Amino acid sequence: MYVGEFEEAGALLARLPDALDLPPETVKEAITATTRQIAAEADARWRASFKPAAYLLGTSNRPSQIWMFGVTGGAERWLKIPLDISQPPVTYAEQALAVVRETPTVQFFGLTTGFIVNYTPDHAVRFNLEGRPIETLARAYRPGEVTLHLGGRAIPPATVGRLLSMAGET
Repeated sequence: MYVGEFEEAGALLARLPDALDLPPETVKEAITATTRQIAAEADARWRASFKPAAYLLGTSNRPSQIWMFGVTGGAERWLKIPLDISQPPVTYAEQALAVVRETPTVQFFGLTTGFIVNYTPDHAVRFNLEGRPIETLARAYRPGEVTLHLGGRAIPPATVGRLLSMAGET
């Protein structure tokens, strides 16, 4: 949704109680309930598709060049550490540490400071550069995603990255 669409939606929602001949509180409660339902459904889809994963951490929480980060593959390409999930979960941190040892700098995020392993949707652990656990998280780490819009359509970063890489080929 674009800024103008948010403003337009806000103006429409402000007039909705009159249009429906309902008290504003009733409309607000319905909107809140719908928002919660949409969030719950999205969470259920994410949980159903969850697979353990690990992510690099850098000195910055935001990419230095967010546009370039997004069009070249986003978090899936630059932050995600591939794990062999056919191995026992006890090996995930060691697998991630092997990648961290070869990655002194996280592209777009600065020097590597550690990594996070998502074991389940409700359990993740942050590790330092030596592979020692330093924080247990009550939810899996979910790096932010960059959404690109072309012609009003959302285009996943990986798709744009593939298109750009093919554009250079002849």
